[in-house]
Amino acid sequence: MWLKGSGLKSMEGIQVSQVGMKKFVAAWNEHRIRGRGIPNMLMAQNNQTKPIDNSWSQQPTKLADNMKRMEALFGEFGQDPLAEWEDLVTTRMETFTEQSPSFEDIFHSLVNNNKTMFRDGLLCVLL
Repeated sequence: MWLKGSGLKSMEGIQVSQVGMKKFVAAWNEHRIRGRGIPNMLMAQNNQTKPIDNSWSQQPTKLADNMKRMEALFGEFGQDPLAEWEDLVTTRMETFTEQSPSFEDIFHSLVNNNKTMFRDGLLCVLL
């Protein structure tokens, strides 16, 4: 039974943080820079500026990869014990997405200081 939910907190955290990063990038590209304008509009007008690429939304995943390199210092914190078994990772993700709200909904609830959806997402796979 412990394998069923193993690494779920990290998986859910990474997915939810990617939603936040995508929203940050979209907001940045639409905000006004004093004396310059809005990045998306500037790019469209003169094609000299570029909005931030959405590859930034992958930063939480890259951070998790970097944490794996630090394992020697800090032990196995943040690692997914199921990473070697793709079928179990797939099953866990399918179960989570079938029984939980979207990662976007979970992100919005966390931003509004409501941890219930995040907790319920963990519990749906553990129980």
